[in-house]
Amino acid sequence: MKYLILFLLLSLFALLGCQNTKLIPTPNNIKPGIFKRLETGEKLELKPDSTYVWYRAPNTGHMILDKYCDYISTGKWVTVESNLFELTSDSPLLQSENIKYEIKSKAWGSQDSLYLEVIPAEKDLAVQYVWLIDGYTVISSGKSQIAKKDIFQFKKEYPFCNFYLTVTRDNTKTLFPQGESEFYVFYENINFEHSNHITVSLPDLNTCTLYFALVNHQYVLVKSENELKWRGDVWSRINE
Repeated sequence: MKYLILFLLLSLFALLGCQNTKLIPTPNNIKPGIFKRLETGEKLELKPDSTYVWYRAPNTGHMILDKYCDYISTGKWVTVESNLFELTSDSPLLQSENIKYEIKSKAWGSQDSLYLEVIPAEKDLAVQYVWLIDGYTVISSGKSQIAKKDIFQFKKEYPFCNFYLTVTRDNTKTLFPQGESEFYVFYENINFEHSNHITVSLPDLNTCTLYFALVNHQYVLVKSENELKWRGDVWSRINE
C-alpha cells in the first residue's frame, strides 16, 4: 500500500512538472505592445489600460478605391483563461441608437418639387442614401434629389409624410469591406406643407465610422508572450 501511495505521489509530481513547463503567461502578464498579422500586415495593439486598437494594413496598392482610415476597430481586452483573452469593440457610432442626425427644412426652389439632401462629415463617401417616403423610394448620392409632388397628392388634406432614411455602403468601391453595409438612420413624420427642402446632417458619418468593424466577444489565443493566434492567423510581437 505504501508503494502504491508513493507511486501515485511521484506520478502527480511528474504530471505537475510537465504542466508547469507548458504554462503560458496570462494576458495580464503580457507586456503591452503591438502584434502584427503576418498574412496581411494588420496590427493589433494591446495597451496597458486594457484597450486595444486593430490597425489596417498599410494602403500601398496601385489603385486607391476609397479614403483610408488607419484603424479597423477599437475597444477593450480582458482575460478569460490563462492562455486566452477576449476582444470587445466599442459601440459603433453608426448603430441605429447611436447615429446623430439633425433635420432642417425650409421653403426653397420650385414649390412643385421636394428637395432632399444629406450632409455627412466627409464628402465623396462611397455610399447611397435611400429615402422611403410613404412607400415611395428615392435613392441619392447625397446631392439634392428632386421628387415631384404629384406623389403626395393627399398633401392638401394631410401635409405630413413618414420619412425613413437609410445609408447603404457601396462595397464595390472599397478595399476594406469590414463593418456593416447598411445603417438605418431615422424614421420621422415631417410636415412639408410650407417646407419643401429637407436637409439631414450626419456628423458621425466619415471614413472611420463607415468601415468600423464590430468585434463581438472574440477570443484570442496566447501561444507565447510574443505570439498570438486570432482570426485564423498568427500575430507576432513587433517593436515600434
